[in-house]
Amino acid sequence: PPPPPPPPPPPPPPPPPGVGVALGDMAKGALPIGIALLLWDRPEAMAAWIGAVAGHVWPVLRRFRGGKGMATAGGGGLVLDPVIGLICVVVFFGMVRLTRVAALGSLSVGVVYPVLALVLGWPGPEVVVAAVVMGVMAMRHHGNIVRLVRGTERKLRET
Repeated sequence: PPPPPPPPPPPPPPPPPGVGVALGDMAKGALPIGIALLLWDRPEAMAAWIGAVAGHVWPVLRRFRGGKGMATAGGGGLVLDPVIGLICVVVFFGMVRLTRVAALGSLSVGVVYPVLALVLGWPGPEVVVAAVVMGVMAMRHHGNIVRLVRGTERKLRET
């Protein structure tokens, strides 16, 4: 008789904790901007970006206590300018890989995105919107900044 078939391969490992939440938060930023770009022009998309991030950071139904806005701002930023968005993805993960501190990745993106928007010739008002959106995200990282200065910010586990 022929030998029995080999056992099936093990299932892939589950994604790290928080990946689903991060993807959902990115969609909260990407979808309104994508829809605004389909229906209207960039000024309306920029307004949608502000609204998406503000709604995430200060949600009415959660008594204005929301998240830090990084993934929502990032999802919107990817749709508004995929080149800048992808550069920022590399900056974020590069910084996290170097330092194992997620907040440093987020704060780096908060600087890089509006600077690249300026360098790449975005109109002035759009650069201001990018700076405001990233500034709000940076403000929400106040506790992380304090811990970074004190040297007490937690590092991510090595995998």
